[in-house]
Order: sequence, then C-alpha cells, then structure tokens
Amino acid sequence: MSRVFLGVAICAAIAVAASPAAERGRAYDAQQPSDGRRSVSIDGELMAGALFRLARTYGTVVGYENGLGGPETKQLTAQLSNVYLLDAVESVVKMDPRFAWRLNPNGTITVFTKDVRPTLSDVRISHFEAKDHFRKEVSASLAEVPEVRKWLSQNRCTRTEWITGNSWRDDNKKITLNLTAKTFREVLDEVAKQSETYVWSIVQWDSGNGCEISFKL
Repeated sequence: MSRVFLGVAICAAIAVAASPAAERGRAYDAQQPSDGRRSVSIDGELMAGALFRLARTYGTVVGYENGLGGPETKQLTAQLSNVYLLDAVESVVKMDPRFAWRLNPNGTITVFTKDVRPTLSDVRISHFEAKDHFRKEVSASLAEVPEVRKWLSQNRCTRTEWITGNSWRDDNKKITLNLTAKTFREVLDEVAKQSETYVWSIVQWDSGNGCEISFKL
C-alpha cells in the first residue's frame, strides 16, 4: 500500500472512531467564548434536576423528553470542573443508559429517553403567537393550539399540570412570540430562551386509565 493511500486509510479510520458527541462538541465549542467553561456540582439529583442545573449554569436551553412513565428514581452525582456545556451534558446523560441527547440546529439541547419518546414534541405548529405574555399564559395558550389538541385527541391523552404557583412567580419575564411552521419542541425552546428559564420538559405516562402528559415551561 502506498504511503498516500495508507494515510487516507488512517484518516478514515480516525473519522469513524470519533464519537458523534465529540464531533458535536468541537463544532459547538468553536462557537463559544473563551470563558465558556463552567464548574457544576450535582449531588443526588434526578435527571431532570441535573439538566435544570446545567441549563441555568450555562445559560443554554436544555429540553427534557421522558416517555418511560412513572417517576424517576435514579439519583445522579457528579463534580464537573471547568468543562464546556456539551462535555457536561455527555457526562450527566451517560450516567443513565436509558437516555440520549442531541445538539439541535438552533443551538439548543434535547435529552430524551431512547426506547419510548413523547411524539408531541415532533408535532408541527402552523402558527403560534403571544404578545407580552407570562409563562403561565403561554402554557395555557399552547394547550389550546389546534395541532396540540388534535394530538391529545388522537393519542387519547390528557394533559396534567405539575407546576405550582411559586414556579410561575419565579422567572416571570414577559414573552412575545410570532412563530410559523415550528415543531412543538422548537416553540418550547423559544419560550425557555425568552423567559430565561432555559429549561422545559415533556413527560408522558400511562396512568392505568389512559395516557397522561405534562409539558412544563
């Protein structure tokens, strides 16, 4: 084998060996400021809580999709020192093999259950508009979107609200949206970004009497 051809073969092997997370991380990190590294302490958090901590620490939207049903029980503990966000997400998600994650084209991150994932997040919304609304108002409006109502009906699913009054009072920044042809996930991303909560979640389960789903902004 010639030296040139051998070099090509080695490069190809390296490209195959590189993990998708590493490739995403290099592309993402290239866009980050030099001070983009942070340190995060996660002590006995459930997955949703750990992601909330990461999102708030880095100021980047992280969505959470759980279709496994039932409450989480696996507690996660990690001490992450001087790391970029994607390295932190990779470290947290790999602690629970039921979950995977991806970096979206709009720069947000979605963490989701591998085997069963709520399909509501994939529903395409033809148009959604809100003007100077608080998160609680946006949440109520989203439940009335025709495409969302259709999905709930077709899947015989009922929305269950888990948010308390205190949660609504926190980060109560007004939101203005005028979105066309976006997925439900992308709408939630924009709400989380504008409200500066940086997190959202969709959790779906079987209550024994049918499908129930919670989406939190």
